Amino acid sequence: MSNYSDWEKQFEGQIKLAVVASEEVFQTAGEELYKIIQTKTPVGDPSLWKWHAHKDYTPGTLRDNWAIDKTPTLITISNETPYAYRVEYGSWSTQAPQGMMRISAMEFPQILAKAKGTK
Repeated sequence: MSNYSDWEKQFEGQIKLAVVASEEVFQTAGEELYKIIQTKTPVGDPSLWKWHAHKDYTPGTLRDNWAIDKTPTLITISNETPYAYRVEYGSWSTQAPQGMMRISAMEFPQILAKAKGTK
């Protein structure tokens, strides 16, 4: 990735703080963040689009393609759907105009605190 945006820098800092939590707490918080991102990911509704849906379009493709990769100290959440970046940063979604990851990442301190409270 070339340049980090402000939210990515802030999120990276939050992750570094999370590492001081136990591995179990960190994993629990990461899994909760993953679920929140999935929930906030819009399911395409062609009736809201300015253009026609591709004939092979399947609603829910973006939401269904989130992946989580976990190690003891690193959790990577990604989506390889070709248009994921445009939904996150562009004006492709009226359902998620602020994206999914950016707004979910801002919740990470509360997610981590909740995970610490349950362990």
